[in-house]
Amino acid sequence: MPHFSGLQWVEMILLQISIVLQIVLFVFSIRVYRLKRTRPFALVMGACACYVIPQVTWFTFYFVRGFLFPHRNPSQHTYTLPWWRFSFDQIAVILFLVLMILALRSFLREPDAIATRRV
Repeated sequence: MPHFSGLQWVEMILLQISIVLQIVLFVFSIRVYRLKRTRPFALVMGACACYVIPQVTWFTFYFVRGFLFPHRNPSQHTYTLPWWRFSFDQIAVILFLVLMILALRSFLREPDAIATRRV
């Protein structure tokens, strides 16, 4: 079993907490959309998917790789297509931001159910 420093343990715990919270966010956005099928909630759900799926995918990829090859020396790890990961993450963040902006604009333009009529 490899020896980890205190900072590495904190980093691993924070990563796992982050992954769990991202999955909860995505599931919650799906549930909200299923309750209120409006365009703004669809955009929020799409934005959450763009944010969560790439993060969970990379975590799963590296977890499975570490699980299948546990005896590999961590200093000998080679990163698989690091420029792809960076580009993929940046595209996902851009899509998340665009969809969130569109969702917020849609929320502003949506008629309020309890709004009073102006005469």
